[in-house]
Amino acid sequence: MMIPDDLPVNLQIEAAQQRLEQIQQQANSSSNTSDHLISVAIAELSIALEELSIAAAKLHRQNQELLETRQMLDWERQRYQDLFNFAPEAYLVTDEQGIILEANQAAQTLLNIRHNYLVGKPLILFVTSKYHSVIYQHLEKLKKLLAENGENVQRQQQNIYLTAQQLLQNRKVSLKPRQKKVLPAALSLSAECDRQGLTRLCWSFRDLSDRQQAAQKLKASEKQYCLLFENYPLPMWIFDPQTLAFLVVNQAAIAHYGYSQAEFLAMTLVDICPPEDISAFQKHMEQYRLSDYFVYHREWRHCKRDRSIIDVEITSTRIIWEGKLADFMMVKDISALKQTEQKIREQAALIDIATDAIFVQDLANHILFWSKGAERLYGWTAEESYGQKADQLFYKKSSHQLHASLNATVETGFWDGELHQITKTGKEIIVESRWTLVRDESGQPKSILIVNTDITNKKQIERQFYHSQRLENLGILASGIAHDLNNVFAPIVMISQLLTSKFPKVDTRTQELFKTLENSSKRGTNLVQQILSFARSSEEKYILLQVSHLLREVVQIIKQTFPKSIEIKTEIPTNSLGIVKADPTQLHQVFMNLVVNARDAMSNGGILKISAENRLIDATYAGMSADAHQGNYIVVTISDTGVGISAELVERIFEPFFTTKELGQGTGLGLSTVLGIVKNHGGFVEVQSELNKGTQFQVYLPAAQGTTTEQIIEEELLQGNGELILIVDDEEFIQQTTKLTLEKNNYKTIIAHDGIETLALYPNYKAEISVVLMDMMMPNMDGLMTTRILCSINPDVKIIATSGLSTHRQKLLKAGAKAFLSKPYTTHDLLQSLSQVIATNTAGDR
Repeated sequence: MMIPDDLPVNLQIEAAQQRLEQIQQQANSSSNTSDHLISVAIAELSIALEELSIAAAKLHRQNQELLETRQMLDWERQRYQDLFNFAPEAYLVTDEQGIILEANQAAQTLLNIRHNYLVGKPLILFVTSKYHSVIYQHLEKLKKLLAENGENVQRQQQNIYLTAQQLLQNRKVSLKPRQKKVLPAALSLSAECDRQGLTRLCWSFRDLSDRQQAAQKLKASEKQYCLLFENYPLPMWIFDPQTLAFLVVNQAAIAHYGYSQAEFLAMTLVDICPPEDISAFQKHMEQYRLSDYFVYHREWRHCKRDRSIIDVEITSTRIIWEGKLADFMMVKDISALKQTEQKIREQAALIDIATDAIFVQDLANHILFWSKGAERLYGWTAEESYGQKADQLFYKKSSHQLHASLNATVETGFWDGELHQITKTGKEIIVESRWTLVRDESGQPKSILIVNTDITNKKQIERQFYHSQRLENLGILASGIAHDLNNVFAPIVMISQLLTSKFPKVDTRTQELFKTLENSSKRGTNLVQQILSFARSSEEKYILLQVSHLLREVVQIIKQTFPKSIEIKTEIPTNSLGIVKADPTQLHQVFMNLVVNARDAMSNGGILKISAENRLIDATYAGMSADAHQGNYIVVTISDTGVGISAELVERIFEPFFTTKELGQGTGLGLSTVLGIVKNHGGFVEVQSELNKGTQFQVYLPAAQGTTTEQIIEEELLQGNGELILIVDDEEFIQQTTKLTLEKNNYKTIIAHDGIETLALYPNYKAEISVVLMDMMMPNMDGLMTTRILCSINPDVKIIATSGLSTHRQKLLKAGAKAFLSKPYTTHDLLQSLSQVIATNTAGDR
């Protein structure tokens, strides 16, 4: 017989024992000891043992589960106790009589009483007498409820809990802590019955002292904010973001706008908006309503009651006003600030118009302000210069003069003087600088206002003037010497001629000595004549003459006398060249001196070129040279491809007795004589030279007025049509002069200082640039290389090459230049060349 598995384990064990006893009884009562009975007994016994084993395993498992359940219960009980003890709110557990059974840590802290003192005490002992009745009333109600429910524990527990929840929730009471002030607290009650039917009441107390203090502070704060709102000096209001209606305004708004309180509250924001701004304002407010901005700033224009318009800066914040979403807005009238800003902009514009470089630096030389004039003079933009140190920008190395200037300005409040500085391109300039100390509100030195005027060209003209003065003084000295030498040579010349005529029959040796004496005296006399010519003291015979005739005579002489290794080229007009009023002998001497110098510079052969042309010197060109004057000139150019002259020596070559030739090969009077004769004729001489490449002299002689075979008539200047011209030249003075000339004649210009800057600039303006005006000799990259690269970038580019050396003409034209202008050029030459090049068909040029 099998034992059912669904019996409890203890009953299964009892059933197995009973089965064993039955088998034993059967065995004892039966006399049959056959093997069959034994086998049946053993089988039954095995089944019973197996069932007992299963039952034992089940029992063990149930015991284990019971143990785990008990441990879980203990853990939950401890957890509940911990939650109770360490709950943030104060909890007291009492019986139905109000006697305290348990108190958590928060309750002990709140009442300032230890646990063992609390337990067993009545609850009302710790509540002020004012609220005793509240406690008693609720205890009585709970007692009645218990009596009504009888012995139904489950029903009692449910009703008591619900009743307690309904009777007392967050009731305000006052507690009496030990040795503390009375505390306000919120009281809540819950109740339950245990299995034994005992009622347990749980009283929770929440300290309201902080909340009460916060409420008091909030009330005081609201009062202060109301006072602040009403008395704040700036206009304030609260408005409905949906209707834009004013909800409340302060006294400043009433005073500033001129509307009364009642008028404001009957208006919307649209009513204070100028009519022309209403559409934009409404559109903006619609976007603002849909946005999630909490705070935003904006500038608007408002219309006051007297219809005057003011500029305002508003700050708006989303708030809750009387339970609804609203916007608080503060308004600042910035009309005066706008006017001040406008004045500042006007003053800044005036500063930017000024040609002087104006900037401000702090006492540590950091640049704080940078005018347009400073940009034009130095090349750095305002963005590049802000925060930079002036001593690092303007000087290659530390300048003692700069520190002395700074100290003098701080001590005296002002300093002025000359400073040698560099520009962004490295060009050295001289500025006349005026420094003024700026002080702060407390009178302490704050910064320095600096105004710099570029006097580089002025200094250059001054040097030319001083050089002319020195030559003039040397001329006066040379004149005195020449006069003394005339007195010495006069009797020698006469005696040499008398000896020849008085002793005609002397021997050959004596005749040779007489001839040597005569030749030497004549050579000395010629030297004296050169000195007198240089000093403008020789007798001059001016006649009207064609310079071309003199030049042809010079060419004829040098072709017969100069080495065959020197190739002579000429460009001398036959009839179109103007005439001059001059001493033919002196001009002949000028041209001979220049060609002889050219010959001496080409000991290994080369090219000697002589050319002449009519040229109009206008006011633009005249301003570029101290000796030039506006008018018509005949220009004779003599150039060579010889050894050239260094830049240091060019300024000295016109000094008397200065020579670059070896001892015994020159007197040092040739070029000084040239300069003296030319200046005596009202002209001037310009020279350009480059070592190992050659030298070019240009002699400018004023054309005779009203007596030329073909009168040189000043043609009407050709105007541009707003074309953009890229000026490429490293000379600031030439840049600015050319820029002013072109802009005056209806062209637009941009400037590059060298070839590298040109290549960086050209791609940005490629479509707009009509012509590139390219100088030949520049640092970093010369005009020839730049021309080649530009032509490779854009085969259609139109370039006019400029150079002081005409020997560069063929190279530049071959490299791709469309025309060549010889420096210095006149306005007429420049405009005519531009007009011709612009009008040239690009395809035809190729």
